[in-house]
Amino acid sequence: MLTFLAFLVTATPPPTAAPVKVVTTLSTYAAIAREITGDRASVTSIAVGNENPHYVQPKPSFVPTLSSADLFVTTGLDLELWVPALLGSVAFVQLRRTLQREVQPARICRPLAAPIQSAGMTAASAA
Repeated sequence: MLTFLAFLVTATPPPTAAPVKVVTTLSTYAAIAREITGDRASVTSIAVGNENPHYVQPKPSFVPTLSSADLFVTTGLDLELWVPALLGSVAFVQLRRTLQREVQPARICRPLAAPIQSAGMTAASAA
């Protein structure tokens, strides 16, 4: 993820251009993105620091935030159980047209263990 964000920032036009809009699912990813991009990006986190990442309640206000993003950072591996509901909304067609890049660190880094689906829970959420 860090390499991709660094590439995205270095591949952007000079600082006179509008900042890249990064939306993350978790505040941890937002902090990392802010450190990497500095003033070259506008970073927004959907979840706040004290929310359980599994059970964030999708809100209509998330849709415009996500639809204006150039980059969407999410963990994958069913950590954010609410992301499919958000992306499955009516506005998803518009989001896919405007959303240029999506990063899932779980696709870039090999997980130590694969999630196990059992009664709506994964091994990661049961721990």
